[in-house]
Amino acid sequence: MNVDNRLILATSGQTLDDMFKYLPSPPATRIGLAEATLRWRHVAPTAPDTLWCHPYFTTDPFVITQIPDIYAVGCQPEFATHLVNDGSRRCRIILLPSFSETGFLILVGLRTLRVRVVKFHVEGMDFKESDTSV
Repeated sequence: MNVDNRLILATSGQTLDDMFKYLPSPPATRIGLAEATLRWRHVAPTAPDTLWCHPYFTTDPFVITQIPDIYAVGCQPEFATHLVNDGSRRCRIILLPSFSETGFLILVGLRTLRVRVVKFHVEGMDFKESDTSV
């Protein structure tokens, strides 16, 4: 596989946070909502109703026209990942916690879409513990 042609979709996480406010947890999970946005082909289904954004009249910039290889959602409370198979395409969804709070750095292999978590520890800093299973 040619790794030069990987498509990466990265968001800051506000869209997922906004959706999660209105759903009961459990059964709703953040990784499940991220996967749902791929199925719906829309990154911000609550905008502009409950998530502020500029209203667009001729086109919707949040529509996903092509399934990405990597879908990264930042500023999430915990790390999570899931590999989604959508017909002939695979997409690695990654929920990224704040580095300053957790000390987690996430590496993704572009050929295999495997994820590796690197944990930094600085003496004197207390990072929030989180599940790092992949």
